[in-house]
Amino acid sequence: MQSNPSMEPIPIGLTISGIGRFSGPALELSNLDIANDIRERLIDTYRWPDTVKILIDNDVTCMAMAEKVLGLGSGGRISNFVCVAIGRGIGSGIVVDGNTYKGANYNAGEVGHMVIDISDDARDCPCGSKGCFESYCAERGIMVESSAIPPPPADPNRRGQPRRIVGTAPGIRPATGHAPSQCNLRPEIPPSRPGPPRSGPQARHSRIPTPWHGFCKPRAKRPRTAPMKIAHDEYAHNQAYDELLDADLKPRPAARALFEYLDSLPPSEVEARRQSVDAAIMTMGITFTVYSEAGNIDRAWPFDIIPRVLAKKEWMRIEEGLKQRLTALNLFINDLYNAQQIVKDGVFPAEVLEGSRNFRQQCRGISPRFSVWAHVCGTDLVRDKDGTVYVLEDNLRVPSGVSYMLENRQLMKRLFPEVFQSSTILPVDDYPTQLYDTLAALSPRDIERPVVAVLTPGIFNSAYFEHSYLAQQMGAVLVEGSDLFVGGDDQVYMRTITGPRRVDVIYRRIDDDFLDPEAFREDSTLGVRGLMRSWRAGKVGIANAPGAGVADDKVVYAFVPKIIQYYLNEEPILANVPSYLCMYDEERDYVLDNLDKLVVKPANESGGYGMIIGPRATPEERAKFAELIRANPRNYMAQPTLDISTAPTLVGEQLAPRHLDLRPFVLQSNRLYATTGGLTRVALKAGSLVVNSSQGGGSKDTWIVDTEE
Repeated sequence: MQSNPSMEPIPIGLTISGIGRFSGPALELSNLDIANDIRERLIDTYRWPDTVKILIDNDVTCMAMAEKVLGLGSGGRISNFVCVAIGRGIGSGIVVDGNTYKGANYNAGEVGHMVIDISDDARDCPCGSKGCFESYCAERGIMVESSAIPPPPADPNRRGQPRRIVGTAPGIRPATGHAPSQCNLRPEIPPSRPGPPRSGPQARHSRIPTPWHGFCKPRAKRPRTAPMKIAHDEYAHNQAYDELLDADLKPRPAARALFEYLDSLPPSEVEARRQSVDAAIMTMGITFTVYSEAGNIDRAWPFDIIPRVLAKKEWMRIEEGLKQRLTALNLFINDLYNAQQIVKDGVFPAEVLEGSRNFRQQCRGISPRFSVWAHVCGTDLVRDKDGTVYVLEDNLRVPSGVSYMLENRQLMKRLFPEVFQSSTILPVDDYPTQLYDTLAALSPRDIERPVVAVLTPGIFNSAYFEHSYLAQQMGAVLVEGSDLFVGGDDQVYMRTITGPRRVDVIYRRIDDDFLDPEAFREDSTLGVRGLMRSWRAGKVGIANAPGAGVADDKVVYAFVPKIIQYYLNEEPILANVPSYLCMYDEERDYVLDNLDKLVVKPANESGGYGMIIGPRATPEERAKFAELIRANPRNYMAQPTLDISTAPTLVGEQLAPRHLDLRPFVLQSNRLYATTGGLTRVALKAGSLVVNSSQGGGSKDTWIVDTEE
C-alpha cells in the first residue's frame, strides 16, 4: 500500500474470539472505539485512503455485509436478503434496503435459538434453553442425528442451571450470580463419550426422539390428554374484579384468543412450558436481590405464565391519564424549586413542603432542560371491584422494574408464539430505544449520538440486573461512581483505557443522598464528587433529576388531583384512591379509630416496607402503628382497603385467582411516551394484597390486545 498509494484497498475479513453484545455490560468491542483506532492507524501509518470503512460486528452480520459489498448485493442488484451461517450454531445476517438490520434488541438474526421443540425430551442447547433450532440442525445436531456422537449426557441437575463460561476475558469482572442473557460466550460442553452402536439391538435407541428427524422433518403429533379448562368448581372466583374472566367465568373479549389456545393444551404441556420458562430465567440470570437480616439473597425472578390482558381501547384512555399526570407533576416540581406559586396561591400547603424529606435545598433556582425533573416515572395502578382503575402511587425517584417487563415479553413470545401470531398484541420492545432518545434529548452537546452512562451502585444492588440490562439494550455504558470524575471545566468524564471521555447524560440509579458527596452525604462512596456542580452549570444531563423525589411522597400524592387542575386546568383522567392525611387532626382521629379497616403507609418508604394492612394485622401490630402515627403524623397517610382485581394464576396444575397491580412506565423530556402495558405484579400467596417481589410477589406479562381489527 505504501509503495502504490493509488491501489484500491481490498476488503479483509478478520474473525477473533471475543465478547458478544449480550455477554455483559462491562465491556464490548463497540465501547472501546476500536474501529476508529484501526481506521486511523490504516490512514496515518499505512496511507490508506480516508474513505476506508471498518465494520466490527458478529461474524454472520459481517458476512452479510460482505455479500452486500462484494457478492449478489454489489452494485445495488439485491438490497434485501438474509445470509444464513450453519456451523457450531445457526445465525443469520439480515440486510434491509442495503443496511444490516439487527432489531430493537440486537437479536433479529438469532434464528438458531427459536424454540421448535417444547416436549419433555427436547434437546439441551448450550444457551441453557431446550429445544432450540440449532440443537437439531447445526453441526452437533446433525452429528447426533447421524449417530456420529451421542447427545449431551442427561444431567438431572443441569436443567435451569447457569452454564460456566469458558474464556472470560482477563480483567473483566462478571456480575455475581448473573449468567449471560444470550449465548455469545461459549458454554462449556462435556467431553464426548464413545459413539453409540451403528447396528444391533441398541441402535434404534441411539438417538434422542426429536421432532426433527431426517433433517427437520416433523414427526407425528403425540396424542393429547384432556385440555386445560376452567370449571366453576375449580376456580375460586371471589368478589374482586377478574381481569380475564367475567362473573360467569367466560373470557373477556381481549382474552378470548388466549383461553381458546390454553383450552387446546393438556395440563402436561402447560407444565412443560412453565418448566422451560423457569429454566430460561435461571440460565439468563434474571434475578433480584432481597435484603434481609441474614444477608442479601439473590433470587430468580418469579414469573407466572398466564398473562394479564387488557383491551387496547381501555388502555388508550389509561395512557392518556398517565401522560397527563406526569406532565402536571413535572410542572409542580419545577415550580417548587423556583417560584413556588402553587404554595403562594394556597393550593399546596406550605407545611407539607416543609416536612418533605425529599425536598433538596441544593436544587433551588435550577430549571433543567425542558423544565422536566422526572424523566422516568413508574405509576402503580390498581382496579377496584367495581372496575374503576385507580392510581396507587407515583414512583419518581429511581423507579425500577422495566427490565422485567421486557424480559417477561421475551419469555412469553417463546412460550406462546401461536397466540402472538393469531392476535394483535401491542409491542413493548421499543422501550430501550425510547429511553435512549429521552435521555439523549437532555445532552448539553448537539451531537448525533451523545454519550449516555447508566450510573449504578454496583453488583450488590437489588436492581443491578436491570441496570446492566438497560445499559446493554440502549448501547449505553454502565459505570459506577469511581468510573467518573468532574474536571476543572465542570464537565463529567469517564475513565477509559484510551483516556478520559466526556459523558453527556447520566441515567442515575442512585438515591439523591449518595449522588454527590460534595453536595449531599459527605461519606458517600457511590456518587461522583462535583456532579451537582456540573449539572447546575448545564454541562451534563441527569435523569431523574436530583430533587424529583419531592413529588414521590405519599402525602403529596393526595394533592395530585388539585395539582392537575392547577397547572393544566383539566380534570384528572385517572382517579386517586381516597386518602386520609394524619397531619390533620380530624383525619388522624378517623384513622386511629378505624385502623382495622384501613391501609396505613409511611410517606417516603417503598417496596411495601413500613406499611400495615389493618384487616390482616394483629391487635398488637395495630397498637404499635397507632403510636407511630401519634409520634409523627406528617409521615403517615391511610387509605381504605381495596378489593383489588385478580387474574388467573397457575398454582400447581390449577388456575387460581391472585391479586395484582400494574406498573406502566412513562418517559418525558422533549416529548412524552408511555409503555403499552407495563409490569404486572402479582401476589402469589392466596389472599395476599402485597405484590412486591421483595415481599413474596411475582410478575406476569401484560398484553394490550387490539380487539377492534
